[in-house]
Amino acid sequence: MNKVMLRSLADYEWFEEGDDPETIDSKLKHIVSEIDSHEELLYASIAKTWSFEEEDLWFLLNHKLCDFGLALRFYWMCQPYFFYRQIERGNDFSEIEQKEWAGIKKLEERLLENFYEKREVYCSPEEIYGKPIKDDDPYNPGMKLIPTELRIVSEGENIKLEFNEIFR
Repeated sequence: MNKVMLRSLADYEWFEEGDDPETIDSKLKHIVSEIDSHEELLYASIAKTWSFEEEDLWFLLNHKLCDFGLALRFYWMCQPYFFYRQIERGNDFSEIEQKEWAGIKKLEERLLENFYEKREVYCSPEEIYGKPIKDDDPYNPGMKLIPTELRIVSEGENIKLEFNEIFR
């Protein structure tokens, strides 16, 4: 694993303060193109901001190594239950939340349409959520709106995360 590259990504050391958006995108594309394992892709995804506020999350979701299990992990890390809870309660989304929700729904569609055909990486939605997923969760009444197919464990390689290996 390229720890230097991942630290650079996590610490936003891969661009200069004066870089224009096109240069920043180009530099990020280059870093992402250097990723050559599921493990690196997973660490890179954790290093990035977890929202769809910025388009750069799609660099990782469109990576050639991104499979169903990794995309499912990304989906749950974006906390779709928060957005479904807001919908269930009839609350409006802020402008930023609208953009995030659009990204979550796009990823949800990809997962349901089998866009990520390979299933090589393990993902347990309950492990990411931190407790059993139940339709009658009083804290997340919108949980029942998350498609059943996206609550099931994706079998494959179980990548053990060692954050002290990457993050300072």
